[in-house]
Formats: sequence, C-alpha cells, structure tokens
Amino acid sequence: SQTGFARDPIAYTLRFPDASAHYMDVEMVIPTERAKELNLFLPTWTPGSYLVREYSRNIISLEATASGSSLEVTKTSKNRWTVKSKGTASVTINYRLFCREINVRNNWVETDFAVVNGAPTFITIVDDYKRPYLVTVELPAGWETTASPLPSAGSANSYSAPDFDTLVDSPLIAGSPQVDTFEVDGVAHSLVTIGGGGIWDNTRAARNVQHLVEAQRTFWGGLPYDEPYVFFNLLTGSRGGLEHKQSMLMTGDRWYTKNRGGIRSWLSLVSHEFFHAWNGKRLRP
Repeated sequence: SQTGFARDPIAYTLRFPDASAHYMDVEMVIPTERAKELNLFLPTWTPGSYLVREYSRNIISLEATASGSSLEVTKTSKNRWTVKSKGTASVTINYRLFCREINVRNNWVETDFAVVNGAPTFITIVDDYKRPYLVTVELPAGWETTASPLPSAGSANSYSAPDFDTLVDSPLIAGSPQVDTFEVDGVAHSLVTIGGGGIWDNTRAARNVQHLVEAQRTFWGGLPYDEPYVFFNLLTGSRGGLEHKQSMLMTGDRWYTKNRGGIRSWLSLVSHEFFHAWNGKRLRP
C-alpha cells in the first residue's frame, strides 16, 4: 500500500460547486480488491443521536464508473445500492447531496460555509468498516479553511480515519470560521465558530471553555484523550448539542456572548456535551 495503511483507503473528495443551492458533491474512490460486486450503504443513524434518520432521501443522484465507463447500479433498499464492479481494481461513485438541515445531526451547505456530519455524508461498503478512509475538501473561492477532529492526511484540508466508526463520529466544518485554541495538560483544544457576525466574542468564550475543561479534568482525574479536541459552535439562533469522541457540535445564538446570563447558558450546554467525552463516549455500561 502506497498510503502506509494495511489496506488502501476508501477516499472521498467533497466539493461545493453549487453551494448557494445547498448542494454538496461527493466523489468516492473505492479500491475493490477485484470484487465482482459492491454492496454499498448510507447510515440511518448518527453517533449520539440514536433514532432512525432518513439521510438517503437527500441523495439527488448517484452513479458509478470504472476507467471512465459507466457501471450498473441497482438500488436495493432505501439506503443500499449494489454496483456491478466486474472485477475492476477501482470504482468511482459520484453522488450529490441536498444539504439544508441546520441542526447537530445533518448537513447544511450555504454560500459561505458548510457543516458536514459523517453519517448523512459517507456511503461505504456493507460489513467492511475496519478499513481506513481519506477525506479531502476542495474549498470554493473565498472559503478559508476546514476544521475536523480527524488527523491531517498530510495535505491541506485532507484528513484520515482508521475506520468507519471514527469517520462518522467526526464532524467537519468548511468556510471561514473564528478559531481560538488553548491547551490543557498539553492537549490542544479549539473553539471553532461559524455565524459570529462580528458580535460573538470567540476569544472570551474560549477562555471560559478552558476553565470548564480544567474543572472537568480535575473532577474526573485527567483528560480521557491525548489527541486535539474540537468544540464546533454554530451560531444559527437555535439551541442544541451532540457529543462525539474527539469533538462536539453545538448550535446557539451569537448574542449569548453579550451578557453574563447568555454566556452562562451557552457554557452549560458546552459542559453537558463535554461531560459525554467520559460518560457515554468512553464509559459505558
């Protein structure tokens, strides 16, 4: 393997050629290992939110090719497809997603940013989850960067995951977010905010989050991770949160930062979701 993995990864490229219409295009390249047929699926649940979600309804189109030639694709259920791969070495799947649900478990694509959750985005091979994955984001003009709890794959806006569970448990933001970082016990933490609108004080908020992390670290007797942790903060006017193993995704209001009551309300949500880094994500019955 030229990638350093035991198996060649499934590689996704995310593009936003029509962001104002809320579309995201996904190109997925699958090393087939000479299989005659591929059975693919999109999840119906997202980590931390265990209800059936009809993510596949947002797939506008899906096609498969190998060496430029079309392959037969059969939809076998609401969220599964069979591709006749004919023993080719590699298959490319191209699909378009409609992304216009601004909450902590779905996707939202806008003129100047995108919120990408794993479960509603990444199709994979049925019953073959313990393989590596690569994700690369091609940014539209004017979008500055991406943020993800996944480690860099060695180039800008490119990330790697060791398995599918990690991939779908790792939200991603693309655009021009406010980012403030701090360290606790030598571990980097980032507060990544979209929608501040010149009102939200991200630096002040990050200082408060640092105190919260330190307090919970003391309560538990240490951090449960040594990889960077990301607080994703979407200031959309609604309120919600969802925990992940190396991050959390929250929605809130940009005006919270303007008064003590607002920031305390926001911090209570941060504290609740961060507590799950121990209780729920790592400590289980």
